Amino acid sequence: MVASAARMRRLRCRTTVCGVVAVLGGVIVPSVLAAETASTSAAGSVSYMAVFTGKGTFTSTQVTALDLQGRCSNATDKIVENSKFTWNVSYTISVPKNAYLGMTVSADGVYGETQLSNLTGSTWKSTSTITPGGCLGTAQNCSGSLDPAGPDHPAQAGDTRVPKFTGVVDSDQLVVNAQSVVDWVVSQPVTGSSDCSTLFGRYARALEPFALGAQDPAAGLSVAGALAAGGAVPRATLDAGNPYTMKALHPESQPPSNCKSLAADDVSCSEKLNWSGKVTFTALKTH
Repeated sequence: MVASAARMRRLRCRTTVCGVVAVLGGVIVPSVLAAETASTSAAGSVSYMAVFTGKGTFTSTQVTALDLQGRCSNATDKIVENSKFTWNVSYTISVPKNAYLGMTVSADGVYGETQLSNLTGSTWKSTSTITPGGCLGTAQNCSGSLDPAGPDHPAQAGDTRVPKFTGVVDSDQLVVNAQSVVDWVVSQPVTGSSDCSTLFGRYARALEPFALGAQDPAAGLSVAGALAAGGAVPRATLDAGNPYTMKALHPESQPPSNCKSLAADDVSCSEKLNWSGKVTFTALKTH
């Protein structure tokens, strides 16, 4: 079926505490930086569990030109996606009490058990309508649930990606960037019209066409970047081992509202991403 072909064309992790990474710039460590590193080690550090929770919605409408003949020569395929999702990802980090300016704290994320069991209510729907009627069959309605992409639910062959946490020391605060997911994938089974399971099989991404455009490095787009929490945590709070909740600020890398440029055969395209979240810091122990 030509319409199906057109749509086809468009188409736990183990916690790793990377700890503190200092780029020393060579074999010989500058004496000032060496002293800072030594004093940091002597001052000790505080281990924290940072949990990023949130929810969001994504909608898109694509009108795509079809390569047909006769009365269907101007036929179009209108594809509408509606997705909603929640996430719960945790990071174990170690924050030095006497960290120097520019020091980086990083960690890999672990998804919550309820999310991996698909109990969060993350859902996806996609409809396809051919105009004029009678060209290439009837409308299609497909629906399913969503999983965060990763080794257990790959968005591509050999997908080993996990969300990342990065914190950079900046005077009296830790500047944070915490990812919620690296991609959203459509879970099996996909229900609805007869060929839904074929059109949206293994590796099917949600948040299209944004997720499709994000696969092009030159586009400067990323699902992980768009759904990452930005913000800052006072260092005095972390040094004292006190709990802290950081409201997630949206990064600048949000999907373009006019997404026509993401697919060459689109007549028109619009999309919108809305989300909110928070990162909760809870001290585990002091070293």
